[in-house]
Amino acid sequence: MTGDTLHREYVLTDSFFESIDSPVLDKGNVTARVDVRRLSHDFELTIDCDGVAVVPCDRCLDDVPVSIHTHEVLLAKLGDGDGDDDGIIWVDSPDGVLNVAWHLFESIALALPCKRVHPDGQCNEEMAARLHGYEAGGDGGGDGEGTGRKGTDPRWDALKELLNNNK
Repeated sequence: MTGDTLHREYVLTDSFFESIDSPVLDKGNVTARVDVRRLSHDFELTIDCDGVAVVPCDRCLDDVPVSIHTHEVLLAKLGDGDGDDDGIIWVDSPDGVLNVAWHLFESIALALPCKRVHPDGQCNEEMAARLHGYEAGGDGGGDGEGTGRKGTDPRWDALKELLNNNK
């Protein structure tokens, strides 16, 4: 039966992400399409995910929606092979059943950007003020004046100047 393709579509909602129990991602609404094509002795899985994942903002910790679009092709083989092969999934022969839940989650998690922040001006204002207070050398009170230190190490001041030049 070479060439036969099985099509499945899953709608991954908050309950799916919560069941994975990952600190990276616990909310979202993503449509995942999985096509399984039988090759001579193996199976080719094509996974396409489109939707929105909701993650904490790196600046203010409020939820920020992130658009997700992924495309991944994996090869599934029956047997007890080494699980470290890139792009190859080994399926235990007696069962012959592959649960794709973890592969769907992994595909979505890997599509998340490294920097997860709201667009400028959309962060939680209270948290942004606290962050600004810490950046200005304060105690996080938001006034930027700093209450904990009388003077600073000149080496840190020089490094801070380098940081400020990059803005």
